[in-house]
Amino acid sequence: MGVHQKIDRVAKRHIIKHVPHGLRFPTIHDILHFEGLNGPDGIKRKSPGKDEPWHFIDPHHEGEHELLTMISDHIHNLTEALVAHNDQRAAFEDAWRAHAITDGLTPAHHYPLEVKLEHLRGGNGLETRTSKKQKIILPGVITRQQLRKN
Repeated sequence: MGVHQKIDRVAKRHIIKHVPHGLRFPTIHDILHFEGLNGPDGIKRKSPGKDEPWHFIDPHHEGEHELLTMISDHIHNLTEALVAHNDQRAAFEDAWRAHAITDGLTPAHHYPLEVKLEHLRGGNGLETRTSKKQKIILPGVITRQQLRKN
């Protein structure tokens, strides 16, 4: 059980207190179905560098809205799915909304991490990582100046 799944379980216990009586909210089992291989991180494993949901945020930049827009869209879609009694869509939207919120609170998803990783990859953008190996292993170029320091 990963971090996202643990946070999903805790969030479900808290949010259910605020769901109006009679409204069918997705079960934790249905929500967790859309994590792991069926979630945003699963897409990255299945097809690295292609159509990956990008959820980074620069907490120091006031104009940064991409992640917040993504979360807002999932909330809107969740609401529509709940009203339409589309349980599967509601579970999907809730899982992906929770995933985006969690990643947005995680330093590994904050800039300047992406900039630093791009620098470490010799200037290549993160979208060029098209295999599992390229996602995990950095090319690692050491200059003569760095060798002299060691």
